[in-house]
Amino acid sequence: NKRWYNIILGCSLVGIAVTPFRDSLSLALLHYGFAGIFFIGSVFVMIFYSSKHQRPIKILMGVLITIAMMLHFLVPVYGLFWAEWIGMVPITLHFLGEAFNKLD
Repeated sequence: NKRWYNIILGCSLVGIAVTPFRDSLSLALLHYGFAGIFFIGSVFVMIFYSSKHQRPIKILMGVLITIAMMLHFLVPVYGLFWAEWIGMVPITLHFLGEAFNKLD
């Protein structure tokens, strides 16, 4: 109950995995919808469920995720694979830090 948002983020990851984005337009829209829920939700969780002391770090992580996605979708500097990987690094660091009680 304390971290109910992890269920939503986890379900969105399952949705991303089971909806191939290259097969059809409807599956692509579903895939991107799940991805949007995951990335936007993760940024929201990192920022709004952190202490005031750690909030600047979390905002910086959220900005990195946003820039990674924008560089792919607005100015195709690199492919979607790399945008997702760059976006996943701060999210992974956040959840690992949370698991080891280094971040809140």
